[in-house]
Amino acid sequence: MRYLQNFLSVFGLILLLANGAKAETITPQEAAQNVGQSVVVEGVVRQISRSRGGTVFVNFGGRYPNHVFRGGIPITTSP
Repeated sequence: MRYLQNFLSVFGLILLLANGAKAETITPQEAAQNVGQSVVVEGVVRQISRSRGGTVFVNFGGRYPNHVFRGGIPITTSP
């Protein structure tokens, strides 16, 4: 539960910073047409998972492997 709270706090901060930059908001379906641009992807999160390496993946539009868009957040831990 603490992990989820930390993740949501970080994710909220990312959204706040992205929104402050006045980036265009797009749907997960539009993400492929906006590669290389700064945009905010807004949609329903269907799954959150963490790799063994620590990266957190956020899947929009379906669970893996049937997602529409997947965002990755690298998480580092201090020793």
